[in-house]
Amino acid sequence: MGKYDFILNSEEETEVELDETEAVAAIAYIAGAVDFAADGGIGAKVEAKFLQELISGITGEEITEEDLISLVETFQEIINDAGPGALYNTAYNALSEDMVAGAYMAACGMCVIDGDVPDEAVQFLGELQESLEITDEEAEEIRNQLVEILEEESGN
Repeated sequence: MGKYDFILNSEEETEVELDETEAVAAIAYIAGAVDFAADGGIGAKVEAKFLQELISGITGEEITEEDLISLVETFQEIINDAGPGALYNTAYNALSEDMVAGAYMAACGMCVIDGDVPDEAVQFLGELQESLEITDEEAEEIRNQLVEILEEESGN
């Protein structure tokens, strides 16, 4: 039994439906919330901007700041009404097989962007990898791609 079963193995549901872009954003948002809670809120503004750019890059859809604010409000409503597990389940069910790796990459990105990856975030990402049925080899490749993206953005 994992520490994050209440999110990743929940039976909570909601009537709200998400499209694939929203699903990727929701999974990244959950990972960001875990990271945020674990590191005491360090880097929240950086994470929001990063989430906006990362989701746009992964899905190919332009996400504006207003779009992101609206998505976060929707995610919070789902969490408040039905719990974080309902948000995860809704996002998981909206993902196509092609977008699973992107969702995992977005989640990893949210946990590493502020430069500090707390143990709780590492544990969450491991449990998320299992929940999304991503092999260790695939996860390593996704993380390597993320590192390349981050290095390109930083100009290294």
